Amino acid sequence: MSVSEYIILFSSILIGLAVADLSLSLHRMLRARKQIRWNLIVPTLGFVVLCSILNLWWSIYLKYSGLESISFLEFLPQVFILVTFFLISASVFPDEIPQEGLDLQDFYIESRGQIWGLFSLFLFLMVFSATITAIVEKWSFSKYMLNTGGDITAFALALFLTKTKRMIFHWLMVAFFLFSIGNIWFYLMLE
Repeated sequence: MSVSEYIILFSSILIGLAVADLSLSLHRMLRARKQIRWNLIVPTLGFVVLCSILNLWWSIYLKYSGLESISFLEFLPQVFILVTFFLISASVFPDEIPQEGLDLQDFYIESRGQIWGLFSLFLFLMVFSATITAIVEKWSFSKYMLNTGGDITAFALALFLTKTKRMIFHWLMVAFFLFSIGNIWFYLMLE
C-alpha cells in the first residue's frame, strides 16, 4: 500500500465511525419519536454534519491521493480534525432518550456549548492545517484567504453560538452551513 492509501484508509475508518454514530443516534431518536418533542434545528444540524462528513472525506481523498510521502507532523493536524469531527457527530443527537421524554430544543440549547465549541475547534484545526499547507506550498495571501476566509468567519460565528441562546442566530449559522455545502457541491458537479 502507498502512503496515500494508508492515510485515506485511516481517515475512512474515523469518518465511518462518525457516520455510524450519527446514524445510530438518529435511529434511537426515530425509535423513541413519540417520547420526543421535536424541533427541526437538531435534525437539520444532523444533516449539515452528515454533509460536512462527506465533504471532509472527499477533501481528504483529493488532498492525499497520489501522495508519496508525508511527515508525522504534517499528518497530525488531520488526525485531530478527524477526531474532532467524530466528536461533533457524537454530540449533535442525544445518546439516550429518557423514559419521561425529551424536548429537542432544550437538548440543543443545553448542548450548544459542546456542539459549537467542537465546531470551533474543527474550524480552527482546518485553518491551522491550511496555514501549514500555505507555508509549505508558499501560497500568496490572496490564495490563503480564498482557501481559509470562510473557515475563519465560520470559526468566529461558531464561538459566538457557544454563548447565545437566541435561536435566530443558530438558524442563521445552520443556513450558512447549508448554503456553503450547496456551493461546494455545485462546484464539484461542474468539475
